[in-house]
Parts: sequence; structure tokens; C-alpha cells
Amino acid sequence: MSEVTARDAAGPPSLGTRYRIRDLRAYLSGTWRIARRIGDRRLGVIGRLEGVASFAPAAQGLRYDEVGTLEFSTYRGRVTQRYVFDIDAASATAEVHFADGRPFHIFDLSTGVADVAHDCGADRYRGRYRTFCADGWALVWNVAGPRKRLSVATRYSRADPGRNRPHGRRPTLEDIDCRPETCANPTGWDRLQPLPLNGDLP
Repeated sequence: MSEVTARDAAGPPSLGTRYRIRDLRAYLSGTWRIARRIGDRRLGVIGRLEGVASFAPAAQGLRYDEVGTLEFSTYRGRVTQRYVFDIDAASATAEVHFADGRPFHIFDLSTGVADVAHDCGADRYRGRYRTFCADGWALVWNVAGPRKRLSVATRYSRADPGRNRPHGRRPTLEDIDCRPETCANPTGWDRLQPLPLNGDLP
């Protein structure tokens, strides 16, 4: 079960809104539509991805599989990604591993927001998970180092929000480009503020 905190009854949730998670495996399980914007500050290029991500049961917890169409500079094509989320039963904490078993990061979403970090050589990855509602969450990464200067923001929207949540819809690239997005929100709000993509974590 989950609960919403830090909300303003007078209007839509701000980026400070948190949807508390008690059972992370139950929350993540299923299929999510994704919209991602990738800003490469070294090259001055904005890349975009639309696709689908699924969390399926695995021996360690959940297996994350992502497939989408990436547009980045002159490239346009299909891309995939896989991670393993090691999650204990009824826990809000996950250890994330790359597909080959290497550790990536650990996060705890019991408060609805989690800051994470990962070092890849001299490149430093800083990220933030944030849950907005039962059917929407986001992950923002900022990467700084000698080889990379990136801002990557991904909005996740549950593919099948359920018959009692009629406002759920597929996120679009326009949504991730700093325009409002509808969220299947059980609290009654149906609009979220856009994610910042200027290098700042929300």
C-alpha cells in the first residue's frame, strides 16, 4: 500500500510531491510507457526516446527490460536496456545491477524520493527517483566528467492504469520537453508540473 504526502489541496502537485512506497516490488511490477529526453551539453545535442519498460519477476526480485526508439543527432533506431532490481519482499529498497551482474546503485523509495550515485571511471552519475502517484514516477540523471556532460530525464506512466483511473495516458516527447503531463492520479489531480531539464535535479 502507498500514501501521498506533501500535497497541496488547493492545486496540482508540485515537484515536491511524494508518493510514499511501502512495497516497491508491487509498485514497479508491470508495464510502463516511457518518454525520455537526453541533453548532451558537450555536443549541444538533444536526444529523445519513446518506448516501453517492463518489470517482470526474477530470482533476485524484478528484471527491468526497456525497448524504445531513440532519436539522437543523426541516429534514429531501436534501443534496448536491461537491469536487475534486487528487492526484498514488502521492501521499499532495491539494489540495481547491470545485466551482467555488476552493481549499479541502491535506492530506498519509502519517502517517495531517493538520491543515488554511480561512478563510471572518472565520470560521476548523480540521480534522483521520485514517485508522483500510483501510476507515475520519474528518474533524472546528471552526468559530469571528462568524457560526458549529460542530463537525462525519464517520465514513467503506467501502461494500464485501471478502469478507475481514466486520466492515464501515454507520455509524449512534448511532455518531457517541459510541458504538463496528465497522470493517472488517485488523489484527484490530473496534471503534473514538467520535469526540469537544465541540469538541476527536481
